[in-house]
Amino acid sequence: MLMLAELLVEDPKNMDDACLITDCLKDGIAVFVRLPYDEENAIRIFDFLRGAVLGIEGRFDRLDRMIYLFTPKDIRVSDLRGRCGKAEE
Repeated sequence: MLMLAELLVEDPKNMDDACLITDCLKDGIAVFVRLPYDEENAIRIFDFLRGAVLGIEGRFDRLDRMIYLFTPKDIRVSDLRGRCGKAEE
């Protein structure tokens, strides 16, 4: 049976939003996070989400300066070469 993965896109503004993202991760949903430009708040949110995702044995990938992908452990993330064959030699 084919399982479909779900991906949410979130722009957390505060720690309440970060808690909701954590709930999604615990439910097996990957979350694409665009952190706020307020650096102090962004650091707090990122540190919280990083701890949460590591606590559920998930992972996070930095996609850009303030953009991250947080995934639960059941979702594999790979690049095109890793997914579709070997790099050309």
